[in-house]
Amino acid sequence: MSIIVASQFDEDFNAALRAHPLKPAVIPVPGDRPWSVANDADALLVRPTPSWEAHIQTPRPESWPGRLRWIFSGSVGLDRYPAWLLDDVPVSCSRGVYSGEIADYVISAIYAHGKNLEARWG
Repeated sequence: MSIIVASQFDEDFNAALRAHPLKPAVIPVPGDRPWSVANDADALLVRPTPSWEAHIQTPRPESWPGRLRWIFSGSVGLDRYPAWLLDDVPVSCSRGVYSGEIADYVISAIYAHGKNLEARWG
C-alpha cells in the first residue's frame, strides 16, 4: 500500500517523512490553492499560511475532500482555515505538543520577575 502525503511543511521535515518505514510519497502543496491536492493525496499536512487565510471565505470547492482521509495542522488553532476544511475528514492539530515547555517558560519568567534576576545579571 502506498500512502501519498501532501505537505506544506519544510523540506527537512518532508525528507524525514519520506524516510519513515512506510515510505510515503510526499508531494508539495501549491501555495495559491492549497486544497487543490485533495484529489491526489491521502493525507494533507497544513500550516496557517497566508494562502489559507486569504481564502477563509472561499466557498467549499466542488471536489472537496477528494480522496483525503486525514488532515493535520501544524498549529494549535484551526481558526485561520476555511470552515469547510473541517468537514468530512478527520482533522487533528498540535494542541498540547509544547504544553510542558510553555509551562516551564511561564514558571521561569515568574521566578525571574519575582527575584528581579534581570537587574542582578543584566
